[in-house]
Amino acid sequence: MSETSITVRAQFSDQADAQAFLDRLSAAASEHGDELSAAIASLTPVGPHAEDDVITLERLRREDDTVVMLAYAGRIDPPVWFVKGLARLGAQRTAVFEVRDDGGATHYFIGAKKASKKAFEAAGKSRPEPCAPPGSDLFLPQGRVTVKARLLSHVWKTSFLERYCVMRMQTEEGRHFVYKGTSALTGMSADDQEKTCQFSAVFELGELDGETVSFAKRPTKIQLGSVSATQVAKEKFTGSNKAFIEGPFGPVVLRYLNELGGKPDAFIQHLGATSVLGLELVELLARLKRIDAASFDGFGHYLSLRNGTREVFELYTVGDTPIDLEQARQHLNQLPVSPLYKDDSHTAVELSWAVGDIDVHLKVWRNGFELKLRRLPGIERISWVERYKLFNQHPGMAGNSHWLDLFLGVRKAAEAGDVACMTILGYLYNLSHQWRARDQAQAERWWVQAAEQGDKSAMRALGDAYTAWGGWPRDLAKGEYYLKLAAAKSS
Repeated sequence: MSETSITVRAQFSDQADAQAFLDRLSAAASEHGDELSAAIASLTPVGPHAEDDVITLERLRREDDTVVMLAYAGRIDPPVWFVKGLARLGAQRTAVFEVRDDGGATHYFIGAKKASKKAFEAAGKSRPEPCAPPGSDLFLPQGRVTVKARLLSHVWKTSFLERYCVMRMQTEEGRHFVYKGTSALTGMSADDQEKTCQFSAVFELGELDGETVSFAKRPTKIQLGSVSATQVAKEKFTGSNKAFIEGPFGPVVLRYLNELGGKPDAFIQHLGATSVLGLELVELLARLKRIDAASFDGFGHYLSLRNGTREVFELYTVGDTPIDLEQARQHLNQLPVSPLYKDDSHTAVELSWAVGDIDVHLKVWRNGFELKLRRLPGIERISWVERYKLFNQHPGMAGNSHWLDLFLGVRKAAEAGDVACMTILGYLYNLSHQWRARDQAQAERWWVQAAEQGDKSAMRALGDAYTAWGGWPRDLAKGEYYLKLAAAKSS
């Protein structure tokens, strides 16, 4: 089944309310196996939904007064039944973004009521009036005009709805204006791009950080100055890109740009079972650890390093980049690997395999690809119970091979009589994974065994499952019985 990536952004009245909700949801998610509907339902009622509509949380974070929930699910009806619950918990505005291989959708809510994008944005903070009269250097022509300009500076920012770029620009005549948005004009923010452009737009007064400016609105017919991939090495890199290109990974990037022409098709054809662009995966991660710059972008791909409890390398196309899917499929089918997961459809090919302690995940579709490498050094020294807690506290830190190892280890320990592992095994069976389907009968079996031996978490799981969880048959008598047992165990 194809996977749906789901992002939920719920805005609260202030940062304190958002943090309070985040704390409650984090605790509930840990108690309910990171299933979003079940976690919210344990706090307040949610709307009706199908039994198999399971949404698995990968990450939670707060951005000012907004809580962001990153999750995934199978191909399901619009995943919005939980929005009523979010509204009851204080969310004033909620946006739900779905992304699938064949497209996606966005749903907007004011409170619990569905709204249009226009009404949703109007319900947010209104933009203040210009704080000062416009200066004589502003570019303010009447109507739609074509302008030639150069980029003076830019900064990427994140709003409630999207990531956008604020670009300060100057016309050939020396007048100034600002563009704020996500159109093709943002291509000039890349280090390999000339900082000149020509486009058509209308210009309106507005306010930016307390300054009265002219905003370029609804740009069309955009033409950017650029350099070819083979000339990139001769260009002057700046900022984190300069540190990256001059570092130990620079030669690999330049090989992609120069020898392969910066073409994703060529990259895929040069991907090996244990190497990327001729560099062994182990060496690649070792090099990344020695790089000061966190990222390098601008060439239709993105590389990143995340420190802390995991090591990650990510490479993926930006925007629509045509790819020969059939050619990619043939190459991947010939790779000498033992797949941990494989999904081959007419719209995409997805493949996961392990190289030592590195989990490799590649997804290719007609308009792009993404490659992720993950490693958890020293994870084998952590107990199964602590490992499960670690994975839940840091959603997304483990790849498919790590979750599969956890499942097999926990099951073996549970079968040997470990009560804590019985409860964890119930949670693992209650979730759908790429390598195993959800099995509620097994989840119930192991929770009952653990509850009979006095495990409070298993009692609580059964109580919540029978009374509130989506996808479980309602049995209030059983649910109340186990909840009372859990309460008595706590007192």
